[in-house]
Amino acid sequence: MVKAYNPKKTKVTRIGCKARIFFKFVIKEIDQVQVPLFVVDQFHAAHNHCLSPLKSVKEYVDGYENIGASLTYFKNFGREIKCFIGLKDAQMFVDQLETLHETQKGFYYAYGIDQNKCLFRVFWADVVARRNYALYGEAVTFDPTYSTNKYDMIFAPFTGVDHHKKSVTFGASLMSRENDQNFKWIFTKFLDCMGGKEPHCFFTDQCPAMKIAVPATFTTAAHRYCMWHIMKKLPEKVGTTLTKETDFVTRLNSVVWDSDLEPPDFEERWCSLISEFQLEDNEWLQYLFSKRQRWIPAYYRDIPLGCLLRTTQRSRAKQIL
Repeated sequence: MVKAYNPKKTKVTRIGCKARIFFKFVIKEIDQVQVPLFVVDQFHAAHNHCLSPLKSVKEYVDGYENIGASLTYFKNFGREIKCFIGLKDAQMFVDQLETLHETQKGFYYAYGIDQNKCLFRVFWADVVARRNYALYGEAVTFDPTYSTNKYDMIFAPFTGVDHHKKSVTFGASLMSRENDQNFKWIFTKFLDCMGGKEPHCFFTDQCPAMKIAVPATFTTAAHRYCMWHIMKKLPEKVGTTLTKETDFVTRLNSVVWDSDLEPPDFEERWCSLISEFQLEDNEWLQYLFSKRQRWIPAYYRDIPLGCLLRTTQRSRAKQIL
């Protein structure tokens, strides 16, 4: 039996908040195919604690008087569900993936277990995600910045952009650790799922493990760094005085984000700005300039969708599989 990855547990406390999330069922046409989806209708992002099951059902049946059960019943029922699941939660997840594979043509999944038979990495993609990649897979972002609550596993989607400049999902993964072995495995399964077709451009953050895994897995894809992750470090690297009391950030943004610049123009404007603010000795900025081919749009204008997809933040606005 496959068991769940078991990190250090933390206590979760209910505080009686009335925040709610609503889903609605819709039929969406994707590439001339009618696809049933659940989408978020309302969500209060400032709250991230668990909902009371009684309140959830109350919204579903339109009033407490229509529930027909007490809070104690829901607590007992929840306890019975947890006892039923027990240590079988990971196996139930794998079984669900297998059911989807058997019942949905084109559904792909793969998983890995460790020496203790604990599930520690998973990749999956349905037929819509695979069709998305076939149509819009020239540029792909991979964003391992999410984590699950109970198991503390990393959730990392593969995301791109369609011809309407909207985000589309190509696949999703879970992993217990951000290391090069897990990244290599996930990238290998992604390529296997997509028939070995590599993207022209693959965007990630500057994670050291990613710098090992990407070139070890992809042979033709150009590895590019997420501009948002780089630029958000600016106050820390050059000082808050410079970023808050001058126009340095605004002017630097106008240089690094300009996809219409040719490489010589970018280099001239960058060097002029660095000289004006006397930042020639800043090692971080020197390093960024030395790696400019990996994150500045001027150096990958010839890659399809390369300048359109410059940050892994695309995945944050996308409803995941």
